[in-house]
Amino acid sequence: MYDILREQINRRTFIERTTLTVAGIVMTPAVLAGCGGSTSTSSESLLDQARKAGYIRVGFANEAPYGYADSSGKLTGEAPIVAGAIMKKLGVPSLQGVLTEFGALIPGLTANRFDIIAAGMFITPQRCNAILFSNPDYLATEALAVKAGNPHNLTGYQSLANSQAVVGAESGAVEGPWLAQSGVSSSRIQHFPDGPTGIQALASGRVDAFALTTISLEYLIKTGGYRNLEVTQPFIPVIGGQKKLTAGGYGFRKSEASLVTQFNKQLAAMQQSGELVKLVEPFGFTGVTVTGAYQVTATQVCKA
Repeated sequence: MYDILREQINRRTFIERTTLTVAGIVMTPAVLAGCGGSTSTSSESLLDQARKAGYIRVGFANEAPYGYADSSGKLTGEAPIVAGAIMKKLGVPSLQGVLTEFGALIPGLTANRFDIIAAGMFITPQRCNAILFSNPDYLATEALAVKAGNPHNLTGYQSLANSQAVVGAESGAVEGPWLAQSGVSSSRIQHFPDGPTGIQALASGRVDAFALTTISLEYLIKTGGYRNLEVTQPFIPVIGGQKKLTAGGYGFRKSEASLVTQFNKQLAAMQQSGELVKLVEPFGFTGVTVTGAYQVTATQVCKA
């Protein structure tokens, strides 16, 4: 688990940051701008800077079980745990988490507010135009969270399009566009900043369903104690006649190709040794969810 720098972005996109103590040093926004990021005028690589600083900054969106703050405020989840293990192998002992909304992750990365996206982000062609991705470390199916008994008989995006149900999606995530492309009218799609908020909206009756990955929904409902909610059977979205390969990885700035190569090398070694499975099992990642990603590269998914 790792320290967190909370970054709140309001409607006018002004940024407010709290200070954070790391290794006895109070890190203010001005100091952070020169540490661990490519804003430094030094000719050193990002990895060299991070090794000297003793940490690297990672962006996350508080979406369990991918990357979130636990009850004590520490950063944990599948993505930070894996990223932390890889960075340790590369000589960087710790992570500094930067909390932001999911839709602000890529803008935050490109603006040097953090150095890696560790949020279980799906690799998509559109996102590949903006940033670099590591090779995938997991594959995922989609599902819907619904009220117990599934009163609207929802089974996937097409069933939503054929109903009058209101569905929630996470802002900036793939589910919103996929719902729209499946024929769900915009008036019936509500956007929420993160998974927990969406699940709360479903539980309170503000929406009839919430769309997200199967792993996320099962985890949120179980850990939140929502006995009045359930998760539909998993499905693979078919958008425009094509099945969508949903693979997740880690995001980097376009200038960090060398770091991505080194990151991928360590990731592959962890996949082959079985270390990766052991790290992510506590977060519900098992079987083909993990091993199915071994033979898939970011390049392949970016072109899908």
